[in-house]
Amino acid sequence: MTVSAAALSYASPTVPIEATSPSRTTVSVNLTDVYCDPASELRRIRLNSDRGTQYTSGLFQKWCAANQVTQSMGAVGLCWDNAVAESFFSHMKTEMYYQHEFENHLAARTAVMEYIESWYNRRRPHSHNGGLQPAVALAAHRDARQTAAA
Repeated sequence: MTVSAAALSYASPTVPIEATSPSRTTVSVNLTDVYCDPASELRRIRLNSDRGTQYTSGLFQKWCAANQVTQSMGAVGLCWDNAVAESFFSHMKTEMYYQHEFENHLAARTAVMEYIESWYNRRRPHSHNGGLQPAVALAAHRDARQTAAA
């Protein structure tokens, strides 16, 4: 899984990409779906990742450049360089993962998706959003943009 961090504080910080061990191909294919839709607001989001080979490969970096995806990787061994991702995974482990025993990979994957979509983005207040849930903050931002454009 990779985390995309919004440059703007109101947006949800997570976009799941691949729950299995990602390869350069699966990461690129899944990112194409997420980032290459011209109508998607996700095109403005920076892609934060660790320095795994799937993200540092020349092929993947060329794909990012060709699709106007801005990559962000922290320095080796400095977890605070990737603070958004580290914070998200810390919350997910504490609030969900450590409280379950998963029967299989599918059960774990389903729990992660439910945590992200049902809890983290829609019901969990976030301090960087003024206590709002990301979905509520994003809707308010979209409304403000539409009002300003009118």
